[in-house]
Amino acid sequence: MGNLEQERFSCYRTASIINLIVLVLQGTILYIAFNLSLLSDTVHTFSDEIVLIGTCFAAYQATFQLAINTTFMQERMTRISIILLWLSAPFIIWESWERIHSPVQFPGWPVVGIALVSMIGSVWIHRIIDGIGEENHNHLDHANLLHVLGDIIFAGAVLLSASIVLVFKTGAYDGHIGMIVTLLFSWRGWMLWRDLTAHQKKRLSANKVPHEHSHDCGHHH
Repeated sequence: MGNLEQERFSCYRTASIINLIVLVLQGTILYIAFNLSLLSDTVHTFSDEIVLIGTCFAAYQATFQLAINTTFMQERMTRISIILLWLSAPFIIWESWERIHSPVQFPGWPVVGIALVSMIGSVWIHRIIDGIGEENHNHLDHANLLHVLGDIIFAGAVLLSASIVLVFKTGAYDGHIGMIVTLLFSWRGWMLWRDLTAHQKKRLSANKVPHEHSHDCGHHH
């Protein structure tokens, strides 16, 4: 358990540093070329940074505590990661709706550049977390992989939107792309929440059965 959690801690520490670098670069480009699609992606990256740091802390605790002592923190961080995803959804959908009805032009090349950087960084982070091994993944790992996969697709959407602006001189499709992606990952977040709830019920039932057997033995004596 200790070696596995040490590996998990090292992976998430590296992932959080990479994500922070991407976040700073995104903020810089936002200052240079403000774009609502990029803003939405940056908000999502910020929520990822919070969860990555929290996961790193949970893994650090698990290196010297029993697994059962860190289970609650892992489940709580998983739910926080899903809630952060949901909280950003209404804002992105609203901005996407506004963008559909009132297309906004923005400088294309800086946004293309940061979208590529964000995509590369997210793919790198995904590979780091996935490198822990599927057989060793917990629900928090799955939640983080979902978040990072969302970042990859969001970056792809920003790249597509910026490319359309460069080629067709219109930002009309930015809203449609943002809304579809947001709805998709809101649904994926719900599926993960449902799986986590089922996992908690199964764990609680498994812990309850030995306790009841112990109580029955004492009663017979």
